[in-house]
Parts: sequence; structure tokens; C-alpha cells
Amino acid sequence: MPRNKFVSLLLIFIFCAVCSDAQTRKRTVKLSETQIKEKSKEADGLFKKKEYQAAWPIYLQLVTSKPGNGNFNYKAGVSCLFANADRAKAIEYLTVANEMSKKPDDFNYHLALANMYAGNADKAIQLLEEHKATLNEKEVEALGIDRQMGWIMNGKEFKSAPNQVTFKNMGPKINTKYSEFGPRIAADDSLMVFSSKRNTNNGFLQDYTGEYTTDVYMSVIKTTASKKVRNIGINVNTPDYEEVICLSPDGERLYFMRDGTQSVGDIYFSELRGKTWQKSRVLSNDFQTKQMETGATISPNGKWLIFSSDRKGGQGGMDLYMCSISETGAFGEPKNLGPKVNTPFDEDNPIIHIDSKTLFFSSDGHKSMGGADIFKTYLADPKVGWSVPENLGYPINNAYDNLYFAPTADGKKAYVSAVREDTKGSTDIYEVNFEKPYATTNIAVVKGLVLAPGGTPS
Repeated sequence: MPRNKFVSLLLIFIFCAVCSDAQTRKRTVKLSETQIKEKSKEADGLFKKKEYQAAWPIYLQLVTSKPGNGNFNYKAGVSCLFANADRAKAIEYLTVANEMSKKPDDFNYHLALANMYAGNADKAIQLLEEHKATLNEKEVEALGIDRQMGWIMNGKEFKSAPNQVTFKNMGPKINTKYSEFGPRIAADDSLMVFSSKRNTNNGFLQDYTGEYTTDVYMSVIKTTASKKVRNIGINVNTPDYEEVICLSPDGERLYFMRDGTQSVGDIYFSELRGKTWQKSRVLSNDFQTKQMETGATISPNGKWLIFSSDRKGGQGGMDLYMCSISETGAFGEPKNLGPKVNTPFDEDNPIIHIDSKTLFFSSDGHKSMGGADIFKTYLADPKVGWSVPENLGYPINNAYDNLYFAPTADGKKAYVSAVREDTKGSTDIYEVNFEKPYATTNIAVVKGLVLAPGGTPS
């Protein structure tokens, strides 16, 4: 190797090492007593308002400076449990807090949740039972302790027969230190749209979680090496919240939910012409209501719509509804999918497979492992209706809220947003490969120009 090249490489190495060491010192620097008082007051204010996402990093600073402080460790643990993070890490802080001579009344409850996320099912149930014994009936119901114990038992069952799948983080071009979620893909798996709370969003407005108001992004994902990510633009994104809910099979029509100053959880759409997404429009005045419509999916043939709403007359919480779409684009009367699919809790984020028969959705009311899980149901015969929803099992679902599932046409792959060990931010988007397909179809996805017999576009 030429000497000048060797020297250059050596200098680069030294520079990187110095930078890395400086960053490490910056992360672990201890606060002064004055700073501790100021940070403690700030964090406690956020904690009292239950703004745990914003409080958590401040408590981490305080724990670094006062590692044996039980109060700081307790609040760091609780904040971790309710932030978008690896919640199993809460055990580390709560274990230190457990040495306090006088612990908060809800200490065992939070330690139980930490063990649930860490996969310590038996310990979690033991702690929940101990805490339950100190409460009256109304308090038990308010905390949902019986539901949580049911989740833990369900988790043990699903983990005993896991699905054979592999997860692949979509990488730093898509995932940042902020939340990326809600992936939706074109039928040929060439284009992905997703939601992100990154700091380059339109409006740069921080919400109570310490992140930014949500914008819609797109990425060409056909070849991993050339993934390009870009903000969809001001025709869709505003200073309000825009979240992806559906992408047409050809990838040329985007449906999203907008919530904020302009609307209250209403469904909008935008069409892709060339490389530009056009000015967004309300899907229909029928959906511009005071109720929340937070998810929707349109059948591949464009003849019917399934959406989620908290409108009156449902089973409770968010329910799934279905309505027809006429050739003129008019929507028929929405019909509730009924108690077989909907529960007194929340059913949301519907997405229909390209086979037009398999519906995926999130629910915290069916047999869940913890909070919301992904389920699927079939419409084999319209006269019979939808089948009993089936949990997609572990590890697609876990103790966290699992809200988004984007299936591919062949049923061998899907895209999800999740918190895993290699998650770079609050939630990351993953590609999941299935050893056994979760859906089958004989449909071939073809894109291109259709020509009439004379050679002109038909």
C-alpha cells in the first residue's frame, strides 16, 4: 500500500475514534446538582401529564447522574413502559427502584408489565395477581388486569407454536430515530408508502410524544440497493397529521387520513401522475364527519370499501364497516361487519389481499397477545359472511401493539411496523418472509401499456 494512502487511512481512523469517544462521553456525561434539579422538575411535569415519550430521555439523563436514585429509576421504568421503545428495558430501572424502602402502590403492576414485554409470563402473572389482591373490583376493571392476564396466557400459547418467519429491517434510508409505521405497497411490490414522524416533515411541529406531526413518504423498493425515500409533497402533507391508510394495487392512488385543523380523522386521496402526487381531495362527504375514520381499504376491482370508524351504532370502539362503490364513484350505505369481526374494543387498519377474499386488520378485542394484534378473516361466501378472525400468531404478533400489516400478492412476504431488538427509532418498518404462505392466489400482477389490434393504446 502506498505510504500516503496508509497515512490518510490512519488519520481517518484516528479522527473517527476521537469522534466516537467524544460522542460516548457526551452521552454519559453527568449532570451538575443544579442541572439535576432543573431536569427533575421538567421530567416530573411531563410524567404528571403522562407525556412519557418526552419524559423518558430526561429520566435516562437523571439515572445516568444518579444511578442509585429509586425515584428516578421508577419513573424511568414507567416512562419506558408507555413510550415507543423496547419496553422490556424497563425491568433494568424497576429492579433498582425495587430497593426503595417505600415503593409506590402501583409498583408491582408496572413491574408485571415490564416482565410481560420481556417474555417472563409466569412472573408477570404472579405480580399482576399480587397487585390485583390490593384493589377493589372497580380498580381491577379500570386497569384491565384480567384482560392483561389473558393476553399473557395467549402469548404463552402462541409462542409454543411459532410461525417460521424472518424479519429484515428496511434500513436507514427508510427507518430513522423517529417513528416509521403504516407501510402499504403496490401489488407488484415495487413501491411502498408509509408514515413517519421524522424531523424533516412539513410544518416541523412537535407533538406531545417528542416527535413531529406525521407525514407520508414513498420509497421505490424493488431493489434494496437503490431504495430512494422522499416526502410525497405539499399536495398531500400539511402541518396537520397525515397517515397512510391504503395504496391502490397499481400504486397510483393513495388514501390517507388527515387529522388536525383542517379535518377530524377524515379520509383523503391523491393520484400519482408522472412523478407528482396531485392535490388531495376528500374521498367523500359521507366520510367527512365528526367521527374518526382512521383506516380504509378498497377491493382490487374497486367495487367496495372497508373502513374503520367510531361512529354510533357499532359494537364499541373502532369498528369495521363495508360499503359498495358504484360505477360513478358513489358510496352505498355502510354496513357493520358484525359481532363476528367487531368487538366492544378496537378493530382498525383493514387491508384486503389482492385475492379479494382475505382481510387483515388489527384488533385488541379478539384473542390477543397484548394490546392490538394482526388478525385475518375470509369471505369465502358472501351469503355466509366473514369467517371467525384468526390471530397471525407469534412472532408477527407479540406483547406490543401490532397495528399494521401489508401483504404481498404471493402471500410469502409482508411489511410490518414493529419494535424489535434492532429497531433504530420508536418503531421501524420490517420486511417479513414466511416459510409457509399466509394467503394463496393464482392472480398474476402485470403492469404495462395495453395496445389495441392496430397498435394504438386501448
